[in-house]
Amino acid sequence: MTPGIMSDVEYNETCIIMLAHGFVNRMLAGELVTQELQPGVVLTLRAGEKTRWEVTTTLRKVYHLAG
Repeated sequence: MTPGIMSDVEYNETCIIMLAHGFVNRMLAGELVTQELQPGVVLTLRAGEKTRWEVTTTLRKVYHLAG
């Protein structure tokens, strides 16, 4: 993802951030949580989860989608 803001509805995904800086906003256990995006961060996203990505430097990630 290039720098910018994007909203998404996620799949079941585990990813490792390889390159980036920014933030992802998401609801966890009914609470809005902001997580920083930087190399080495591991995210587990759930199917149907709504996220808002705010990326200030290009984002590259390695990911696995689960069924």
